[in-house]
Amino acid sequence: MGTQARVNRALGRVDTKLLAPGISHALARWRTRHYADVRYRIDARLARGLRTMRAALTINVTVRAPCDIVLDWCAIADARVDAIRINGALCPDARIVSEHVMIPASATRAGENEIVLCAQAPIGAPGSALLRYHDVADGSDYVYTLCVPADARTLFPCFDQPDLKGRFTLSLECPSGWQVVSNAPRVAVHRIDTRCQRVQFDASAPISTYLFAFAAGPFASMRERGLRQGCMLWLRRSQKRSGRRAAHAALELNRRALEYFSEYTQRAFPFAKYDLVLIPEFAFNGMEHAGATFLREESVLIAPPAPAVEYAKCANLILHETAHQWFGNLVTMRWFDDVWIKEAFANWLAARAAATLLPSSNPWLSFAVLKSSALQTDSSAGTTPLRQPLSNLADAKSLYGNIVYGKGPALLRQLEHDIGARAFQRGVQSLIAAYAYKTIDRRELIDAFATASGRDLSVWARQWITTPGLPRITVRMSRPGRDGRSSMLVEQRGAAKASLPWPQRFAVASMSARGASRTFDVRLDSSQVRLSAGRTLVGRTLLPNASDFGYGLFTTDPGNGDALLALLPRIKDPLRRWSIWSMVWEAVREATFGPDAFLRQVSHWLPSEQEPLLLAALSERTQIALRRYCTDAQRDSMAAEIEAVLEAGFTGATRQRDASVRTSFRRAFINVAQTDASRARLHAWIVDSESADAMTSIDLHHCAQRLLILDGTLPSEAMRALRRRTEAAHRDRLMFATGAAARAAKRSYLDAFLDERSMPESWIEEALAPFNAPEHARQTQPLLARAIRALPRLKNEHKIFFVNRWVAAFIGGQTSDSALRIVQRELPRLPPDLRRKVLEATDELARTVGIRTRFGRAAYVRRALVRAKGANGSKVTPYRVREAQP
Repeated sequence: MGTQARVNRALGRVDTKLLAPGISHALARWRTRHYADVRYRIDARLARGLRTMRAALTINVTVRAPCDIVLDWCAIADARVDAIRINGALCPDARIVSEHVMIPASATRAGENEIVLCAQAPIGAPGSALLRYHDVADGSDYVYTLCVPADARTLFPCFDQPDLKGRFTLSLECPSGWQVVSNAPRVAVHRIDTRCQRVQFDASAPISTYLFAFAAGPFASMRERGLRQGCMLWLRRSQKRSGRRAAHAALELNRRALEYFSEYTQRAFPFAKYDLVLIPEFAFNGMEHAGATFLREESVLIAPPAPAVEYAKCANLILHETAHQWFGNLVTMRWFDDVWIKEAFANWLAARAAATLLPSSNPWLSFAVLKSSALQTDSSAGTTPLRQPLSNLADAKSLYGNIVYGKGPALLRQLEHDIGARAFQRGVQSLIAAYAYKTIDRRELIDAFATASGRDLSVWARQWITTPGLPRITVRMSRPGRDGRSSMLVEQRGAAKASLPWPQRFAVASMSARGASRTFDVRLDSSQVRLSAGRTLVGRTLLPNASDFGYGLFTTDPGNGDALLALLPRIKDPLRRWSIWSMVWEAVREATFGPDAFLRQVSHWLPSEQEPLLLAALSERTQIALRRYCTDAQRDSMAAEIEAVLEAGFTGATRQRDASVRTSFRRAFINVAQTDASRARLHAWIVDSESADAMTSIDLHHCAQRLLILDGTLPSEAMRALRRRTEAAHRDRLMFATGAAARAAKRSYLDAFLDERSMPESWIEEALAPFNAPEHARQTQPLLARAIRALPRLKNEHKIFFVNRWVAAFIGGQTSDSALRIVQRELPRLPPDLRRKVLEATDELARTVGIRTRFGRAAYVRRALVRAKGANGSKVTPYRVREAQP
């Protein structure tokens, strides 16, 4: 330790090097050593016109000895801080340094210190945690906060790090007649005058700053009979009548979720009350504020007949956010490098709860589909380990993605399978008991499961938590020996620069031609395992990872792959059918199986598929194969065949289907429509209300977007009908998004995305897909470099997930090698966290180029057409699924 460092330590001074923009991990650790028992009192007022919030803030913090007190404060737009007092006296030496308010040690004392100041924060400014929604349906306004991951510091000065939990006491001055919801119960409402009131709340339990929240506006409320006292659902006043049924369904599921998680964790709901607040055009599907979860209104108020996948997503959303009240809010990760802990537990617990509460929704299939996104990311150069080193919270938004939300819960399920459900539950309960209202990191998490199971989990944790990438696992059958016995060979090798071993346990099924099966347990702790299956085999067709407990890219030999495809109609378990399709799809992505071959397989098997979630997943991959992987010639040759299959799905020509399944087929049809007949159908749906009586406004806009993508224009009568049939609350946003589908509008739309700083984030996100249609790659490619160069600014000004969606849309809309070269030229200019995001999307673009190059050659297309004609439309000619090469 140097001389100056020793002096600073003796005097309780913080090293000025730690006062960098954002919140450095070094500063956070320093504060954790020096500060304790934090309390915030916030007396806030929403200014008339709803442009700013003014707050008188009192912060109490205990220090062991006099030391510098460093608060985080990120001034945005017209934000300001003034009148800083400490322990009853003005503090003239307080100063603002690199997004921090610094109160010198000379003004502090050992024990409790009280800091009083005034802060002003803007409402709706880019990068602000204070947002506003204007409801054009009735002219109402709604104001709400969104502080995650480190944006509480844009509202008022605070210690904006997760391990300095504090108690928040809020009072808010707002218009009379408004309802206000926050983390703690409301205790009083005082009328100030005819136009204004003050709403006061009790002190919250200890929570991290990113979990502080309030929402204010003319909300209507609903309460489900039998729900615990204080648990309510709040929604826009204009939506109360139309949303009543969906809102009550959400409340009922929420009630059952609270009971389930209380029982599973052996810990009663940890906060004084629990509200659900529906926010229109919310930046996320949900945010788990302690005691007051905010949910995107559109994700909950689903109008029937919607596809079953939408109801499944809604249920998972409610269960996920409710699970966070225990994992995330009660027990919190110590630093955001372990953000996967709370998200992985929330997704895993949500699936586990759904398996008990909603078994007919097939939650483990939804879980497997989510995991497939993580597998795709994990096999790219942009992958990261579960625990991602983070030196500054300014970069915390970049941590969120498929690895956190897909790989994390998959590994928890794998671990539960390996050590046993009872041991795993004991580990969860011990964590909750030991760290309630505290924070943990990965080591304490693994220690809890190691203790509960009596197992050494250090190798498992090293490989799965701190090592990036995944294994590629191959399962093969050996030929029978002289004694008639066979054996299975299971091999794994590293991918994405990963090392071995990747310890895990999963199942392999032996299947007969008649559909009978026998499952074998595999524990893979080394690069190769040979199982003596002997005479116990039901058949020689093998299904790797039959119960989906394993994590990795599972492959098999070509003959076995063909046999699995032939068995599809005899396999009753949709999760096993998904496993087969996943191997086929991976072969497509590895350019060992043509996209046209995949589409013909899908068109053959799709009419017989019964599971709605599997239908939705296959429909999505059909769109990717047809619109992105196929060349123009391939697309032209296959469009009518694919359209016919999808049309039969929603007209009932194949068999009687329920309304939600027909809706799924119709939406897939809209997204791939290409022939003149299908275009005419889309136009008729827009202009003829009787022909599309069950279609939503978004469905009609997707019809219009598809016609604009294909034709460049939309007839005036269709445009008038579209505007007339779109509900007023969403009309401007949807009309803006639809306009992005026009070829001629690309440059002006990108200007608006980047230059109109007041444009709502939801408008941009709605427009990204039609703007970046693969059919318009030539028009958007010249704009690609500008879109990538804007990423650092976009990360700072927008919420979590925005950059992920922006990158995926702009790069995912490209299909050419020249676009790939543009992306590669821009990569060195980006900081490391954004470079990883771009590399993840670039992997998919590189695969697209490879697929189109290999299977788009004229000779290949001619051979494929001959094979297709030879089938006479009665049966698909077999296509060998070859093992994908790394």
